[in-house]
Amino acid sequence: MKAEYWLQLLVGVVILGTLAFLATSVYDMRGLLSGMTEKVEQTEQRVTRIADALPDVRTRVAWEELQAPMSGFVAVSIPVERTPGQWSSTIRVYDARTSELQAFQVTRSEREKDLPRYLVAGRIRAEGSLDPTFHELVTFANSERIPVTLPSGIDSQASFVIRSHSMEGYSDFIREFADDDPDTDDVERLRNWLEVAREIGALEELE
Repeated sequence: MKAEYWLQLLVGVVILGTLAFLATSVYDMRGLLSGMTEKVEQTEQRVTRIADALPDVRTRVAWEELQAPMSGFVAVSIPVERTPGQWSSTIRVYDARTSELQAFQVTRSEREKDLPRYLVAGRIRAEGSLDPTFHELVTFANSERIPVTLPSGIDSQASFVIRSHSMEGYSDFIREFADDDPDTDDVERLRNWLEVAREIGALEELE
């Protein structure tokens, strides 16, 4: 009888111990799940705040790109066949420090007609990978509902606003493969892209 009593007591202790362990585990799991839920909610809130802030970030970046001071710009025209088999491009270099605009003429055969813009883009990207193209700046302006229309003869993908490099270096580089010395004009001082966009049509007509 005593053996049966101790056996029942032992079974009861095992059962109660198991139930207590399960109850503790459930409690711990609830606490863990509660903590995870709280972290998920905090993450979602952070993501929401970031998403809400992104339009403001994009707007600020666009506005700074449009208003940022510049050293000058290099504008390359789309090649045009002036005489049979000979394609001409005009490369304009504006120096904001001197307000001087240089216009280089470059003539190549049909096979090499795109070489001038490749040379210009390659040199600028090598020295200032963050200098924006005219195309990028037009996109920024449009995002700010500022209408900008470039002359159809400009290659916006191969034309750049230069932020900090010397424009003399670019002039010397282009002179190496241009047809002759550039035509030079003194023009109104331009300080940023918005001013360039406003005057680029008139500047393109200068020769």
